[in-house]
Amino acid sequence: MLTNDVAQLTAMVSQLGGLVETRYRATLDAFQSRDSEQAAAIRLGDKALNAMQREVDRYALQLLALQHPYALELRAVIVGVRIAGLLEQIGDLLVGIARRIESISLHPKLSQAIAIPNLAIAVQANLTQALDAFSHLRGDEAQRLLDADDEIDTQYHAIMKQIFAKMPEDASLLPGYVYLIQIAKNYENIGDSVVHIAQQTVFLIDGRYPA
Repeated sequence: MLTNDVAQLTAMVSQLGGLVETRYRATLDAFQSRDSEQAAAIRLGDKALNAMQREVDRYALQLLALQHPYALELRAVIVGVRIAGLLEQIGDLLVGIARRIESISLHPKLSQAIAIPNLAIAVQANLTQALDAFSHLRGDEAQRLLDADDEIDTQYHAIMKQIFAKMPEDASLLPGYVYLIQIAKNYENIGDSVVHIAQQTVFLIDGRYPA
C-alpha cells in the first residue's frame, strides 16, 4: 500500500500515460488518412507532454528529499521517474512519425498495402496494457507483456520485406518508402519502450528485474 504522496506520483505518471495514448491515437489516425495538417498539430503539440514529464521529476525529487521513502515506496518513486522518461521518449518517437507523415503526404502514389497500421495497432494494445498494469500494480499482466515484443518484431520485419519489394517498382517513390521505413522503425522502437515499462512494473511489484 502506497502513502498518499507516493500514490499521487503514480497518478501523475498515469496521467502522462493517458496523454501519450491520446497522442498515439491521433498520430495513427493522421497516418491512416495521410493528414499532414493533423500531423503538424501533433508535431507542434509536444510541449505539454514534456512539461508533465518535468513535473513528475520535480515531484519525485521533492518526495526523496522530504520523506526518505524506502522499500516499495522508494521503488515506486524510482519506477515512476523511469516510466515518465520512457513515456517522454515515446512522445518524441510520435513526433518523428508525425514529421514523416507530413513528408509522405507529398507522395500520394505510395502503396496503401504496407501493413504499418497493423503494427501500430498491436503496439498500441501493448502500450495500453502496460500502462494499466502499472496503474493497478498488476505484475502478472506486466510479465505477460515481456514476451509480446516477439510478435511486434515479426510484424516489423514483414513490413520491411513489403517495402523492399515495392521499392523497385517506381524510382520516384523511393523517398516515400524511406519515410515509411522510418515510421515503421519508430513504431518498433515504441514497442521496445513498452517492454521497458512492463519491466519497470515487475521491478516495482517484485523488487527484481525479470530475467
